[in-house]
Amino acid sequence: MDEYQDVNLAQYRLLRLLTGADADVDAANLCVIGDPDQAIYSFRGADRSYFLRFAADFPHAHTLRLEQNYRSTQLILNASTQVIAQASKRTASPIWSDFLEQTKVDIHTAPTDKAEAEYVVHQIEQMVG
Repeated sequence: MDEYQDVNLAQYRLLRLLTGADADVDAANLCVIGDPDQAIYSFRGADRSYFLRFAADFPHAHTLRLEQNYRSTQLILNASTQVIAQASKRTASPIWSDFLEQTKVDIHTAPTDKAEAEYVVHQIEQMVG
């Protein structure tokens, strides 16, 4: 199951039913992929706590952590790690990149959601032209 961090209760129950997890079955053929730091669908009932308790639900599962990032610079990853560290129930997951160029991280605080959106649009217009 992909994007396991965005599973909702119905999907979680279906997965447990299909794998026989409630019958204390090994579920050896189960593969889930996800990142609890990228959970974005709570507005539709997704709950990242299912991801966080995966090891307890499926104790025989083997976890592989993909820690190298191929998209961002190390400075961006460091900044995102600091932001994510403020979240509760955070599972530590070190990430790194071979992209070491020094990029500047700009922080902008907007008074409203609309002002934030306008700022982002303005920044994109300046970059793209």
